[in-house]
Amino acid sequence: MQNQPVGRILVVDDCVTVCGAMQLLLEKNGYRVQLATSGAAAIDKAARAEGTLDLVILDMCMFGLDGEATLARMRAFDPQLPCLIYSAYPEDDATARMRATGRCAYLAKPVSLYELLEHIERMLTIYPRARAGAAVTVSSPRPAAVPGRKTRAKPPRTSRTPLKHKR
Repeated sequence: MQNQPVGRILVVDDCVTVCGAMQLLLEKNGYRVQLATSGAAAIDKAARAEGTLDLVILDMCMFGLDGEATLARMRAFDPQLPCLIYSAYPEDDATARMRATGRCAYLAKPVSLYELLEHIERMLTIYPRARAGAAVTVSSPRPAAVPGRKTRAKPPRTSRTPLKHKR
């Protein structure tokens, strides 16, 4: 495993279980992860991060502020913050508006670890956030083994709609 994290990611989901699982999997694959279980907490963390986040993974449907309102407020602190929207619901007007702002992609739940890592890598490659004195290197992270699970070859690609990026 690499010594340096390959990216700083904020995971925003009102389900604590989802947040914990994403943190475990992403950290095992070299990412530095912060969690927020509400839109308000995500906005606070984005403000305190002062532009150091490389990506936010944002659930669309949450109690309180939804994904669209949360991203709009986070971008008040960091207008160039890339966002990977993920939802169990099909794309709708809200996700289309978010993608129209740029630096956003959509990913449908459920998602495999391989698919998630592929989308994260693509987002970090397309929207690099290197800071002075710190180069961010993305090098095709291979999923680390999850305790209690057998490893197997990469599953075939699904017939889902391909990732679309708005620049």
